[in-house]
Amino acid sequence: MNMKESDTILIFQKPDLYFFPHLKGMIYPPYDRREKTPLYYIYRAMNLIKLPVSSFFWGSWKKRIKDVKRIIIFDYGYQNCMEKYIKKVNPSCEVILFCWNKVDRVRTSGLKFTLREKIYSTDPGDCEKYGFKYNHIFYPTDLREEYNPEVSEKLYFIGSDKGRAKTLLYLKKYFEKSGLEVNISVLSQNRDPDYRRKYSEILTDRPLSYDEYILEVRNNGILFDICQSSQRAITMRVLESVVYSKKLITTNREVRSFPFYNENNILIIDLKSLPSIKEIKSFKEKPFIPYTDEQLYSISFEHWLKGF
Repeated sequence: MNMKESDTILIFQKPDLYFFPHLKGMIYPPYDRREKTPLYYIYRAMNLIKLPVSSFFWGSWKKRIKDVKRIIIFDYGYQNCMEKYIKKVNPSCEVILFCWNKVDRVRTSGLKFTLREKIYSTDPGDCEKYGFKYNHIFYPTDLREEYNPEVSEKLYFIGSDKGRAKTLLYLKKYFEKSGLEVNISVLSQNRDPDYRRKYSEILTDRPLSYDEYILEVRNNGILFDICQSSQRAITMRVLESVVYSKKLITTNREVRSFPFYNENNILIIDLKSLPSIKEIKSFKEKPFIPYTDEQLYSISFEHWLKGF
């Protein structure tokens, strides 16, 4: 089904994050109330117990409900009973929940959304487990950049600890053996002095803004991507490697099924059986193969919209 972008609005918790400012004009936060204010906490309490009047606090997107044909709500942005409210105002409006994240104890939108046939997920495992439909994540492909051979020997990763500090420190030393210049930064809330000392080589307390992060991406030739246990959805780091023309080392085997996959640009590794240092050297020395327009289209916003 072809549908103009003007017929669709997106709801995401914080539209100023990541690349979402690129979609200004069609993306909205769920509510206009500033977080951590008295009115915000009143709203959160009302929404938690599913009071119908909590919709009073929802944002300016409400004014467009009657005029659009489709509203896509991200799991990071969904509010209780939102789909019922939209359908009441505009029964013909298609309302979709898009689960960017895996369902877990914190991210439960996919279990609350009542239009079960309109739930999509990026994770094939969740699609199988909960009966969701699949759609990929996307990235604005007009941000594409050319490959820069001057940074081909530099590998970059930044991410939360999540119990991975030991593994990531080991991987830093492992990648360095292949001659790579490795920048691995791990954000950790663990304040234990012994822990901080043990992993001081990679720990950082300073999160980056997305613009700062993309600057680091530009200054490195290889991105490293490590999956959470049971995760099958590809991460935004994978798409960043495609759009910004970077090589990628990832633990996610699902990458092999995407149109942009090729062995020159992407190396899939198994943490339980790492490739030899010789194989890492061979990978970094392979010429980078530029991604085609067709491959870029497969991860584009336009292709994502058609995936619904």
